[in-house]
Amino acid sequence: MKDWQKYIYVVTKDNKHSYRIDYNDVDNSFKRNEKVGANYEFTLTVTYSTQYKDAFNAIQGKCGLWYNGQFYNVQRMEPGIDEHGFVTKKITCTHTIIDCLKNIRIDDPEPTENNPTITGGNSSGSSNQTNNQPQAGVTVTKTSEKETYSLESCLHKFIDNNDQGVKFEIHGAFPSLSVEQKGSLYDWITQNFKAFGAYWVPDGLTLKVYDLASLTRKTDRAFRYMSNMTGANVDYNFEDMVNDCWVYGGK
Repeated sequence: MKDWQKYIYVVTKDNKHSYRIDYNDVDNSFKRNEKVGANYEFTLTVTYSTQYKDAFNAIQGKCGLWYNGQFYNVQRMEPGIDEHGFVTKKITCTHTIIDCLKNIRIDDPEPTENNPTITGGNSSGSSNQTNNQPQAGVTVTKTSEKETYSLESCLHKFIDNNDQGVKFEIHGAFPSLSVEQKGSLYDWITQNFKAFGAYWVPDGLTLKVYDLASLTRKTDRAFRYMSNMTGANVDYNFEDMVNDCWVYGGK
């Protein structure tokens, strides 16, 4: 972790104060879990000390933490005691936009006397009604005719005039699909973005949406196959990386 990334601040729930979390806690326990279009979270264990007691006490459920230029919300907290007898809080934080996406919803309108909701027809109708005549209040549509929607129009339907402050950007080209727009925006994204071939990245309260071509970039590095393979997986794990120093004595 770079030095500037060690700055993590906790913001009080009234948004009036912010306190820096101890460097030692960040160095010893910080773990980030990020997967494009899926996970944007980190875990951290904060230890109580006299110097950092304000930061420790400010950590509460759903409070905000600032890290790497982005805000995160505490979703889980596990109080504990470490091996030295100090009180700790292990927290899991997700990007703030995720809570906002869950709060943006499209729900079916409440039924009224003038606009009742019909879930099905009456199976025992009058003998004067033919099978191809719909009953009053029932709308019949042809199953073979499905209206398709662009990804941008779906996001506009959810996000336009929302009360969470969320905006979105589209980068790339996407197909139009026959999808229903209802429920929470977060659930809708989880269920439908794969079909659109879309990936999302949070930036503040802006939902940035990319197709694969717009998301990827050339590294100008060559990856050579040492065997006859159809694919290769590369994994970097820096969590346990240490520096070794070899010292040689001399006259």
